[in-house]
Amino acid sequence: MDVTNALEAIEAAVDGIVATVAEADRPQLDEALAQRYGRAVETVGPAAVGATVETVASSATSETPTPEAPTITSEGLLATLDTALTTYGSQLDTVNTARDEAKGRKRDKPAPLEAVDHNVIRAEVEALAADPAILADLQAEADYFTANPETNSPAVGFDIIVVPEGLTATDEQAIAKDVQAKITKDYTPYIRDARYNDKRTSEATGKGYRVAFAPRHYNVPSGTTNSQTNWMNNANESTSATQLQTATDGEALAQINNLHQADGELNDPTTRYDKTYFRRFDQAPVDDFVSCVFVNVRGWLYPGRSRVGYDYSARVLVVPQKLNA
Repeated sequence: MDVTNALEAIEAAVDGIVATVAEADRPQLDEALAQRYGRAVETVGPAAVGATVETVASSATSETPTPEAPTITSEGLLATLDTALTTYGSQLDTVNTARDEAKGRKRDKPAPLEAVDHNVIRAEVEALAADPAILADLQAEADYFTANPETNSPAVGFDIIVVPEGLTATDEQAIAKDVQAKITKDYTPYIRDARYNDKRTSEATGKGYRVAFAPRHYNVPSGTTNSQTNWMNNANESTSATQLQTATDGEALAQINNLHQADGELNDPTTRYDKTYFRRFDQAPVDDFVSCVFVNVRGWLYPGRSRVGYDYSARVLVVPQKLNA
């Protein structure tokens, strides 16, 4: 059998298997395939298989020199602030509109979230981005993951995210619907059963917003949820001005919204998954699952669940500790 016929046979087999999976369960299949075989296999068909074969062949026949780590600067970080503030405003508007339109008597509706002046947020973020200790922590991470990149990781870099505090699970579902419509209107977001949500109360700064640095790269090595939790805890012992923390749904959705605003960042179906995958690996599991958020190759937003035994790279936020002082 030649290569063309082999690819056609593989395509037919994959299509047949996928067709037996209920549509509502296909996001879960996407994640499982990505864990086991890599991102390209999520795209059913010969193009995906060909991309996988090409990747394997090129890695076997060529040696790529280790790239230089990017220099993390205040100016570079602040270049993403306007996008972060736009996302912050969008999340506030989405949540407050949904709360206002909620059914029931007016006195029983949740109060709207209070907007914080963008100039106030900007001043604080500018101070954080200029802090030498914070820059040193970010540079150390950039150096490490440039020299030790995770499989399928996007290039090393950081975006600022600004997220309203006080978001509920209902608020985050409203945000997910808004983000999904921006990416594609072909789907509504797949929302996990509430029992798989993280039951912990989000850490609050008392300022009405939370600032963090969201890595574009994977910054937790592949492993089970237990091993990744241990790795993160150990890493946090060596930082002075920041801490690694898994992202809430609202924070993950903020970064996905940031990427959507950036030119072409989510246009390539074969990289959407790896650019957007967040796993809340340190939460208490339910039935061997924790929560996760990602966009699959079809543009379907999936605030779903991830099995604790999946051995795959992860992405966590770098949170400046001075914001919580």
